[in-house]
Parts: sequence; C-alpha cells; structure tokens
Amino acid sequence: MSPRPTGIDGARETLHRFVRSVGQQGHRPAVAVVDQLVASTTTFLTGVIVGRGCTQEEFGLFMLGFSIVLVAIDVQTSLISSPYMVFRPRLHGRDERVYLGSTLIHGITLSLAISLLLGVATAVLLLSGGHVPLATATGVLALVISFILFREFARRICFANMQFTSALIIDGGGMAVQLGAMLVLAQHDLLSAAWTFVAIGFAGGITGIQWIVRARREIELRLEEVAGHFKQSWMFGRWITASGVLGTLSSNAYPWILATIQGTAAAGDWAACFGIASIASPALVGAQNFVGPKLSHSFAHGGVTRLRRVVMLLSGSVVLVTLVLTIGFMFFGGKVVALVYGSDYAGNGPVVMLLAVNVGMLAFRFLFSRALFVMEHSRTDFVMNAAGAPILVILGMCLTIFYGIVGAAAGLAAGNFLVAMMKFIAFNWLCRSPRQPEAL
Repeated sequence: MSPRPTGIDGARETLHRFVRSVGQQGHRPAVAVVDQLVASTTTFLTGVIVGRGCTQEEFGLFMLGFSIVLVAIDVQTSLISSPYMVFRPRLHGRDERVYLGSTLIHGITLSLAISLLLGVATAVLLLSGGHVPLATATGVLALVISFILFREFARRICFANMQFTSALIIDGGGMAVQLGAMLVLAQHDLLSAAWTFVAIGFAGGITGIQWIVRARREIELRLEEVAGHFKQSWMFGRWITASGVLGTLSSNAYPWILATIQGTAAAGDWAACFGIASIASPALVGAQNFVGPKLSHSFAHGGVTRLRRVVMLLSGSVVLVTLVLTIGFMFFGGKVVALVYGSDYAGNGPVVMLLAVNVGMLAFRFLFSRALFVMEHSRTDFVMNAAGAPILVILGMCLTIFYGIVGAAAGLAAGNFLVAMMKFIAFNWLCRSPRQPEAL
C-alpha cells in the first residue's frame, strides 16, 4: 500500500474525496440550500424591519456597519473555516478533536482582534470630532461582533463536518431570536442601527452557546498545537484570504462612498435597493456551496478539458438568470422597493435593475475564482482582484459624484463586470496554455 500523502498534497487529495462524498449524500444538498434560504431570509427581514422602523439615515448607518460585518465574515471564512473544511477529514479520533479546538481558538482570537480594531476606529472617530452616530454604531459593533462571528464560525464548522441539520438549527434558532428581539425593540420605539447590532449579537451569542454545548465532546484544547495548526491554515489559505478580502472590500466600499459624497440617507436608499436586488441570493449562495466541490470533482476526473466545459455551462446559466432578473427588475424593481420598504424609497427602479446585474457579475466572479483555485492558481485570482479593486473604487467615486446613487450602482456593476472578464480571460488562457500550479 502506498503511503498516504501528507501536507498540502494530502489536503488536496482529501478535498477530492470530500467532493465525492458530497455527491453521495442525497438529501444533504437540499438541507444546505434550505439553510441558506433561512440565513438569507433573516438578513432580508432584518433590513426590512430597520428600513420601515427607522429613518433613512439610521438605515444607512446599519448598511455601513453591516458592510464591516460582511468583510469580517469573509476574512474568517477564508482564513479559518475553509482550511478546516479541507484538513479536518484527514484526521481521526483525538487528532480531530484537537484540530477543532485549535480552530476554535483561531476563530476567537481573530474575532477579538477585529473587535479591537473597531474599538480603535470608534475612538479615532470620537476624538476627531467625527460623525457621532457612526461612532455609536461602530462602538456597539465592536462590542458584539465577536458573537456575530462566532455564530458564523459555528455554522461553517457544521458545513465542513457535513452536519447540515445542525447548521439549520443554528440559523433557524438565530432567525427566531434575532427577529424576535428586533420586533420587541420596534414595539418600544428603541429600534436603531446600534440596537439592531445588539439584537444580531445577542442571537449570535445564544446560538453559539448552544452549539458549544452540543459539540463540547468534539473539542479538545491543546495550546501547544495551536500555532502549528494556524501555520498550516495560513500556508493553505493566505492567497484565498487576500483575494477574497480585496474583492469584498472593493464591493462593500460603495455604501461608504455614497455616505461620504451624499450622506447616510443615500446609504439607506442603497440598502433598500440592495436588499431587493439580493432576492436571488439564497439560490445563488446555496448553489455556491456546491460549485467549488463540483469544479474540483470535474478537474480531478477530467482535467482541464472537463473543467472548462463545466465552467462554460455554468456561466451560460448565470447569463440566463441575470437576464431574467434584469428584465424583471426593469419593470417592477421600483414598485417592489416602495412596497417592501415604504414610499420614502420610491423611484429607485434603475438602481435595483443595475444591482440585479451586479448580482450576476458577482456570480461570474465567484465561478471563475473557484475555477482558478481548483487549477491551483489562487495567486492569479489575487492579481485579478488587486487590479480590479482600484477600478471598482475609482469608477464608483467618479460616477457617484456625477450621477448619485444610480452612478454608484452602475459603477459597481461595471466594475465587477470588468473583473469577471479579466478572470474569464485568465482562466481561458490557462486552459489553452497550462502552466505548473503555483506553490502555495
């Protein structure tokens, strides 16, 4: 019997085995999609409650804070959860429990570091005499973001362990606690961006505690192993982390650009339009949970030729879905925004339509990013994101100055289209002229 591969090579082989197991689990993909539907519905209804119960300025503050949460989640997923998904199946018994214990410490340490950074940013805002409501929101977020991240950590660990029902329990319970707390706040006229973050953090803490209680026998803490496990995760995920953070930062810069140029009320309009345009997100994100494994499976068993065929087929599906969304929102986007969030947000139909186009462009970006990762060219993906980030920000600033929120939506869609095209070109060039995989 040949020896089992170790290190990164062994992790890649394990990833391929993991992919094959996903396809053998019948009902599990359906549970994962349902879970994503619950998570996305929670986010959507949270935005609706804030949009209807608060002023446009408060809704804008919520959007600004939520963009920070999205970036923090992306960092945690790329740097901690994704390496765990790859390396954990290679371990058994006590080693598996110790690795989860180390990963738990990694997650807690990262969340506390992000909390500290937010605290410093809040202090700078206050000492400089800056925007006090924004400082209040970021200050509260600094106190609760660790709980928000812990909830996301728990559900990602459940996904990695193929415990989709446990993830659904986390998200279902979080939905009930979070929305229930927000409705109580609204009933007592206490609803604001800051109190909304308290409700989200409270739900994260409750669901995180119940996960720890249920998973306590699967966790073993050995401090001497923590550094070695982090080095392993860092070596595997550093380019994926850098690439993902660049992409997330550039896209989530737009509400900040709007707030800086036109005020926080404009960021509130953006939040409402973004919420409606993201109606397709449950299906999109739920599908993304399986696109990566599907591409890995295609590459492992059919090489570049099969991978390229699958990617082209999936990209055609993205075009079709984007076209349907765009046409639908072209006629009904403005009415839907006013119906869901109130008459204050009427007249934003063009913005919703452009943001629907952006949803499709994000799907393109994700598809070709994962294809490059599968071909072990994550640094190439990082270069594409590094080149696209300034384009996205500069284009957004220029168009926002001249055309307001419509310009911002156009800039975001156009910027993500350009980045997607760069990745499309890089992927096809690598398929026709294969090179050795990049060293991780």
